[in-house]
Amino acid sequence: MITLRPYQENAINDILEEVYFNNTKNIVLDAPTGSGKSVVISELCKRLDGNVVVMVNITPLVEQIANHLKECDIDFSIIKAGMEEHYNENHKVQLIMSQTYYARADKINIDCDYLIIDERHREYNTDRTNLVMSKLKPKSIIGLTATPFDQGGYMLSDSTLVSSVSVKKLTEDKFLSPVKYFVPKWSTELGLEDIRLSGADYSGSAIDEKFNNEQYVNQVISSMNAMNGRDKKTLVFCNSIDQCELVTEFLKKDGYDADCIHSKKSSKENEII
Repeated sequence: MITLRPYQENAINDILEEVYFNNTKNIVLDAPTGSGKSVVISELCKRLDGNVVVMVNITPLVEQIANHLKECDIDFSIIKAGMEEHYNENHKVQLIMSQTYYARADKINIDCDYLIIDERHREYNTDRTNLVMSKLKPKSIIGLTATPFDQGGYMLSDSTLVSSVSVKKLTEDKFLSPVKYFVPKWSTELGLEDIRLSGADYSGSAIDEKFNNEQYVNQVISSMNAMNGRDKKTLVFCNSIDQCELVTEFLKKDGYDADCIHSKKSSKENEII
């Protein structure tokens, strides 16, 4: 049994108002990381009157959302490659992997009154997403994301935005731990003016060309050492898989017990790490 936090209850009520009173077709809930979007998804599945399809395009989200659906005592089915034994077309809620459904759309026949899409900013208005929506024909689409912007950096077009809660508010109410942040002086002097853009952001490959090298990585590790990084659980977010591998190599050389997770490793390898 899940007890909703006040802001989650408010978000769900706002979404249901858009669905039932305003007949809104494309809703996006703007909710920060750590606010419990999977909980909101599960509760929406319970309260929406009709058949619900929950779509994700990242494998770990299947298990995460499935666990919350179980906690809410909701009968659901899964459509994902390798999980065929979990499929039952008669359940009210279908949890689908977008890639699997896209490949099998002509062979799968499920009813969909409402389509809930987690990480809505990913693949927004792409051929795959549009095919799924044209096949399912939902009355309303309910998206959830912590970043309601497309890959070009613009607000998700033709959508009604529902705001949830701020990170500041979550921290004040003690739902999130307070964050202390430190900026190494050398990082403020890097100079980004010569890095080419890709859309509204810096080009990933251009960033690697400039910063994926021994000099830069050693500066990163030096800053970690200054913060006693070896004695703490530490996450290092990298720009690319190549940088991820290089940083891990240099951390190990410096005496860290380190490993890296990325998409070129198998899901089993990443799970073990």
